[in-house]
Amino acid sequence: MKRCLLLFIAIAVFGYGQAATVTWTGISGQSWAVGTNWSSGFVPISTDDVVFNASVTVVVNGTLTVNSIKITNNSS
Repeated sequence: MKRCLLLFIAIAVFGYGQAATVTWTGISGQSWAVGTNWSSGFVPISTDDVVFNASVTVVVNGTLTVNSIKITNNSS
């Protein structure tokens, strides 16, 4: 029983720590901090790769950390 619990915890921790690619949708305005502005429904965290595929203005209040930012489709 203890081995199953340990295995479950290990899978949960390592699975959560993987980077995700999150794309800006901007459907709820220009604020970075609004989850519905992102394809995942959540604000990106430090392990996420962020993609902007349209020319947009994004408002950031405070400090943010992401794994990478990619701008595609001749966007700015």
